Amino acid sequence: MEYTLDSGASMSCIGQRSAFLTFEKVNIPIATYGKNGTRVMATGRGIIAIQGTSANGHNNCVKVEALYVPNAKVNLLSIGQLCAKGMTTTFLPNGQCVVRGPRGVELFRA
Repeated sequence: MEYTLDSGASMSCIGQRSAFLTFEKVNIPIATYGKNGTRVMATGRGIIAIQGTSANGHNNCVKVEALYVPNAKVNLLSIGQLCAKGMTTTFLPNGQCVVRGPRGVELFRA
């Protein structure tokens, strides 16, 4: 699954129900970013596992809470949520973002 890292998102938003390890039905209106500023409904929330590979080839998994937004065009991964879990993000000149765990070990690149 592909993610767009978003520094403005307060919560990760995922469009595929099958991505959730745990799931609870909810009805939460969330703002969308764009020309018309419409709102859509998050109809669930739960834990997702983000699979990634570091530059040295190690496969890693990070679990975060996310909202389920049916038919979302992109999967947003909240940088704020990652940082709240003790992770750091570094943006490289080539456009990649490196996500490191609390001990500074690279978890994945996006």
